[in-house]
Amino acid sequence: PRRTQHWAKSYKDRAAKLEAEGRMHESGRAAIERSKDSGLWTFMDEVDALVTPKDLQVELEKREGAAAFFHALSDSAKRFTLRWIKLAKTDATRKKRLIETAKRSAAGEFVKGVRM
Repeated sequence: PRRTQHWAKSYKDRAAKLEAEGRMHESGRAAIERSKDSGLWTFMDEVDALVTPKDLQVELEKREGAAAFFHALSDSAKRFTLRWIKLAKTDATRKKRLIETAKRSAAGEFVKGVRM
């Protein structure tokens, strides 16, 4: 049994490669269909495209230098941070993560867990 989880671009690319090579099992196809039906297939599309959510941009603009620091991060560091924000289970947690990201960016620090 496969875990139910979101599909990052790398997972989708791997699935496409397996399908193209004729190595995709029926259980894999079924997992993809379940994910598409539940919305998990596209859940991380904005993160993978490095789209900065409006509420994060608002928090970044409240603090001097935060937006410039955040937008200068490497793609992998941005993706990690955006994924961390996206996976917040409650609005309160999301708000805390937005504020934490903006504060650290203003201080020129990476979000905890991001290594450059």
